[in-house]
Amino acid sequence: MEQLRALAGRLVKWTPAGNLHATMKFLGPVPLDKIDELHELLKGAVSGFSPFHLEAHGTGAFPGGKFPRVLWVGLKGPSYETLSSLRDSIEDACEKAGFERETSAFKAHITLGRVRPEGMKDRRALAGLTEGLATLQAHSFGMIEIGKITLMKSVLKPGGPEYSLLKEIYLGRQG
Repeated sequence: MEQLRALAGRLVKWTPAGNLHATMKFLGPVPLDKIDELHELLKGAVSGFSPFHLEAHGTGAFPGGKFPRVLWVGLKGPSYETLSSLRDSIEDACEKAGFERETSAFKAHITLGRVRPEGMKDRRALAGLTEGLATLQAHSFGMIEIGKITLMKSVLKPGGPEYSLLKEIYLGRQG
């Protein structure tokens, strides 16, 4: 983030370190009485998974091209297949709880920041940011342990999203 921050300055609203995460499934509004049911289904869905490691590797943007909106660092490594299986199990559990399956392809990533609306008008700065992302596409940022999944509440506020923990499930543990 620091390397990109030097290129982008105030062009980007950066994700605070405490909010960095990989979203496995976005649910949207969830009735409070569904939380416990969903928690139980998720516990069953991930019960066969043990903690594993992935590499934070490379950078990119959604959408790609000259007008990046969301900046991210990718996740990869020998355990990526485990992450995909974990995501499929989470999708199955959420579908059982009445949520629609995700139809788009899964692209594991951690969102680093979002280009501010006013930043979309600064073509020179966007070009510099795009070049900066390209220079870090092959860069490794280290290993990350995936040891739990969390059910989070997200409230969008003027200063950015505010997250609060509802439930967590540790991989490799029963109960």
